[in-house]
Amino acid sequence: VCHQVYSVKRELSTHMRIHSGEQPHKCTQCGKEFGTRQLLKKHWMWHTGERSHVCPHCGKAFFQKGHLTQHLMIHAGGRPHQCNLCQKTFIFKFDLNRHMKIHAERGYSCEKCGRAFLKQSSLEEHIIKCRSVSKSLNSGGSPSGTPFSDVKSESSSTAATPQP
Repeated sequence: VCHQVYSVKRELSTHMRIHSGEQPHKCTQCGKEFGTRQLLKKHWMWHTGERSHVCPHCGKAFFQKGHLTQHLMIHAGGRPHQCNLCQKTFIFKFDLNRHMKIHAERGYSCEKCGRAFLKQSSLEEHIIKCRSVSKSLNSGGSPSGTPFSDVKSESSSTAATPQP
């Protein structure tokens, strides 16, 4: 079916359950069925509350070692995954990938802060709001480093450029 090769017949039989949908291992607690005994054993931990993988930094416990490994990245500090469109950073690559969908789904983004919007009118409102905040911080006038000189040119130059 998928041309996977196994040296042990039992491993091939276990693998073939993926293709056949056979799930011979049933949880006695809730009746949920699994293709392997190992998956049933992991599931059983949910019923027993067994959490044998404990974080040495904060004491939080996890069912699976992989979940603890991911959690430890939080304590390690740093956010190695950065969005190349708005420079927002993330601890986990999964979160960056989920974030990137925002840019793909929203066609208009602010050149100043990278925030994205579905509608051009929402972007224009945001730009006006951003500019008023900048003015109050800089006691009037266009803040240094902004590509705009007034609200009208601000909203028309940025909003007219949809993101790819």
